[in-house]
Parts: sequence; structure tokens; C-alpha cells
Amino acid sequence: YAVICMAGCCFTVFAGSRLGARPEYLTAAKELGRVLAERKCRLMYGGSSSGLLGAVAQAMLDHGGAVTGVIPKFFAEEEGHKAIGEEILVDDLAARKSIMVSKSDGFIALPGGFGTFDEFFEVLVMCQLKLNNWPIGLLNTSNYYANLVTLVDLVDHLLCH
Repeated sequence: YAVICMAGCCFTVFAGSRLGARPEYLTAAKELGRVLAERKCRLMYGGSSSGLLGAVAQAMLDHGGAVTGVIPKFFAEEEGHKAIGEEILVDDLAARKSIMVSKSDGFIALPGGFGTFDEFFEVLVMCQLKLNNWPIGLLNTSNYYANLVTLVDLVDHLLCH
């Protein structure tokens, strides 16, 4: 994994709160957590202990990394949605995104659903508008994001030049 970070930097990881259909997704999530921890990065994430989100966070802790989960109160009240590591409780999804964005030095999206897409595209638009210049990456495990990359390239080619 080409994760470039200085010790102490904070990456936000966007990912599914489910494991997904392929075992490679879980393997990649655990490997990303290990790599970030070994490079002394901190992890900010959406606060779930389940799915790919939980796997990244647990791998970070297992390898000595620092983890902060930002979790909306309504998720915290559901069974299975307890943050791994430090927990920040917020009122809603907008507050969660705001905190994650304000405290992060870069962003990585793993396979996930519409929530992951929402978070990824919000950060991408902020960079496009030159509101920030964060590194943003897609962990394209088993070509999960191949069609999305094609679409983004098409939009960039047809509308942004």
C-alpha cells in the first residue's frame, strides 16, 4: 500500500459497516489498519465496531495505533455500533462528517455503500473547490471502485475542462 504519511498525521477512513461480499475486503481493511499503525498515523473513522470500519479500527489498535471513532448518538444506541478506541458522540451524520474533516490530514475510502460515497464525494468536492488540498484515495480492492473511477474520469473529461 502506498500510504504516505508523517508520524502523527491523521487519516479518516470511509468504509462499510458491513463486511461486503468478498473476503478480500476484510483482508484489505486489516492490512490498511496495520500499515497506518506501523507508520505512526492516527485513525479517525465513522465509529462502528462492525464491518470494514471495525476491522480497520481493530487492526490499528492491534498494531499499537491510535483510533478515534466519531459516532452519531442514534448509531450508538443500536446494538453493535460501539466505537473502537476513543469515542466522540455527535448528534447526527452531518456533525460526524464535520468533525472527521476538521481533524484529518487525508482520506481513504474502502469498499462501502452510499454513506461511504457521500463522505468521499464531499471531501472530493471540497478539494475541487480548493477549500483544502488533502490527499484522497480509493482502496480499489478487487476493482470495487473501477466503475466509479471511470465515471469520475468521464465527468472530469467532459465537464471540467
